[in-house]
Amino acid sequence: MEQFEENGRHLRLVVDNKPASIPAEPVAASQGSNYRIDCERRVVAVSFGQKLAVPDIEAYAGALVADPAFDPSFSELVDLTGVEEVTLDARQALELADRIDPFSPESKRAFVSPRPALFHAVRMHQILRSPAENIAIFTSVEAAERWLGLSSGKSS
Repeated sequence: MEQFEENGRHLRLVVDNKPASIPAEPVAASQGSNYRIDCERRVVAVSFGQKLAVPDIEAYAGALVADPAFDPSFSELVDLTGVEEVTLDARQALELADRIDPFSPESKRAFVSPRPALFHAVRMHQILRSPAENIAIFTSVEAAERWLGLSSGKSS
């Protein structure tokens, strides 16, 4: 296992039961997810806590399906900037994409993470969902919002 250190902090990513570590920035200690549905802009914005596992994703998807404001054709903005640990193997990723994902395959999905190791988990989802060009990975919320057409495109 490769290990990178920066200020004594680590991001642990487990994919296919093979852990890897990369530097991580300090984040809030919350668990689970918080989401907001913006019906006017037709987007769901969600952020996850430090640990992201299948039950967290299942709970989020279940809450969306039960929410009367949710429309499967809405876009999604997934903020992973607070995530320090992801436990997800290939079988679970396939199950999430096939059985749990409440969004339409045509929905635009923007994932935000400044940590390259999380890109692997998102890319698995991107490969398993069709069309893959509707899923993109960004290092900032602002870039994701521009891609989703939620902002004017001006840079700050």
